[in-house]
Amino acid sequence: MNKPEEGPGKHLAVIGLVALGIALHAGYVVHHRMNSDEPQHLHVAWSVAHGLLQYRDVFDNHSPLFSLFMAPVVGVIGERPDIVLLARLAMIPLILLTLALVWRIGTGLYSARDGLWAVAITLVVPDFMLGSVEYRTDQLWTTAWMAAMAVLLLGRATRGRSFLFGLLLGASFGASMKTSLLALSLAFGVVSAALMARGKGAGPSRKEFLSLAGAGLAGLVVVPGALAGYFASQGALPSLLYGTVGHNIVPGLGSWRAASVRALLLPLALPLLWLIGRRIAETAPDPGIGMRRAALFLTAAVYYVALLSVWPLLTRQDYLPFIPMAAIVLAPYLLWRIPERLAALRPLPVAFARMLRLAPVLVLLLVVAKAQRIEPVWADNGGRGDVAFLREVLRMTRPGELVMDLRGETIFRRRPFYYALEAVTDARIESGRIADEIAERLIQTRTPAAVADTPHFPKRARAFLAANYIQIGALRFAGEELGPSDARGTRHFEVHVPQRYALVSDHGAVAGVLDGAVYHGPRELAAGPHVFQGVPGFGRMAILWADAIARGGSPFPDRGTEADAARRRQNIELRPSSLDQEGPGVEPPQSVVNFSP
Repeated sequence: MNKPEEGPGKHLAVIGLVALGIALHAGYVVHHRMNSDEPQHLHVAWSVAHGLLQYRDVFDNHSPLFSLFMAPVVGVIGERPDIVLLARLAMIPLILLTLALVWRIGTGLYSARDGLWAVAITLVVPDFMLGSVEYRTDQLWTTAWMAAMAVLLLGRATRGRSFLFGLLLGASFGASMKTSLLALSLAFGVVSAALMARGKGAGPSRKEFLSLAGAGLAGLVVVPGALAGYFASQGALPSLLYGTVGHNIVPGLGSWRAASVRALLLPLALPLLWLIGRRIAETAPDPGIGMRRAALFLTAAVYYVALLSVWPLLTRQDYLPFIPMAAIVLAPYLLWRIPERLAALRPLPVAFARMLRLAPVLVLLLVVAKAQRIEPVWADNGGRGDVAFLREVLRMTRPGELVMDLRGETIFRRRPFYYALEAVTDARIESGRIADEIAERLIQTRTPAAVADTPHFPKRARAFLAANYIQIGALRFAGEELGPSDARGTRHFEVHVPQRYALVSDHGAVAGVLDGAVYHGPRELAAGPHVFQGVPGFGRMAILWADAIARGGSPFPDRGTEADAARRRQNIELRPSSLDQEGPGVEPPQSVVNFSP
């Protein structure tokens, strides 16, 4: 197809849109709200950087390549509250490489201008704009996939190129098992396009096709095979298979819970997509280019329809590899071919024809405006709160101290419960496939702290945390408020989480007898009933993990003076913890804590 000449205005328009997209990405790196996947990925990379083994020692339900790749970077960043921002900066090379691949594929299949328009479209689509700035395995997944597509679609098909394509496809599997859906879509697209080309005498022969496919399969097994071999050598191959495959397949998950007419969308759409793909191939300047264009279109379209039809849990990141492919396909049609043909209709006012030529630019600007309605780039969308939360975690806990979080949001602290409480785990707990043993783990591991976000815990764990932990800021600490004393000043209470506790009150210093011994300060309390004998009617009292008080925490922040708080902290001498002495990332003795499922 021959493209009409374009004036300098359209050169400036596409360059301006690319510049606008890059500027918006830069702003979102800083201001985009933290996605719950980001700290989960950071926690895994932090664990690997500190000598733990993925899947065996720390839960992960993603492919391993990204966290292994990023562990050294996360280790260099260190334990700092702004780690999410710094880790996002490490994603920029992957984003830029993806955009370069978009331009290269668009240029190779269409023209340099179309490649640049494809980059502009990719940059301003909200799902890509917001999803691509996050620290997540999907960035590496998207880059590896687009690199594989570039090798497949550009240049003459050889066994060497097929092997390289398979190698990159294997790396894509190493970054995300969602590559399986992409690979099935690609298989349909490539086979369909090859059949279309053979009808014109341009496709590979059956022997050539099988030879190329064999070379591709040889490359495909390299990265997954190396990863499987590494984990097998560590005795963790079953853990790898469970984390990447077994855990994520749950009957009744998401849209699989009930039969839906959505499942019919894919088989009904395939004939229509075939016809469109054939039309794309027929309008290309030569059969070879037509075959490649049709393969790209069919891969992108089938993947998109399959997501809508059969994928159980749809998220923004699932579209990250689709958007660049779709942008390459759509750019030459929506951004000049259709508008130019409409503008050429006669009779048509000159002013209206010019508006038609500018319509694509206006549409993309409207897309940018939509993104700003979803999440304004100039506003802080929660980043300061995320930094403040991690600052509090670092201030109130120490390396080696366990913190019960949901899915790794404390990043630098291990949780006593093996599984991350994300959507798939929640479905498994709800169905009884995973037992809610969080309370038992908290007791067994003497966990001193938990996040305050208890509504997202399973019901049984939520009740235990509410009864045995006191919320102070964004965290909860082992402890409980004691009931009122009787006429003699006696208070009976029961401890469920054994720890070193201190008695605190809203009146200041506490004096009395605890379990038959004069109370002089923090004391190790075993699980079971305890008795405190104090002054009748003394006021509100609580027991609290002693280290939390020493670090400035108080269950009665509105009572007493700063002098009282300082005096209480001065009376507490912290006992060094064996976990502190071991250093960050060192697991407690296995006789006490077992983090495996």
